[in-house]
Amino acid sequence: MEEYGIYIFPIQQAGGQFITFVHPYTSVNITANIGAGTIIGPFSQIAYKVRIGDFTYIENAIVEHSVEIGKNCFIGAG
Repeated sequence: MEEYGIYIFPIQQAGGQFITFVHPYTSVNITANIGAGTIIGPFSQIAYKVRIGDFTYIENAIVEHSVEIGKNCFIGAG
């Protein structure tokens, strides 16, 4: 069991769902697939056919076309 699972799985088993939040100052291509519980912060750009896993946090980053990002990741400028 993954470490985050001790918090996530019981909520999911009880019928809970996690929202995905995309900041209004972010550009997301309509072909992108964004996982549950993901947060995309301001000034990010998500391009064509990007796949982002569950519970990932992206802020102030450009994610180019056809990139796959796993779950539980942090992507940011730096």
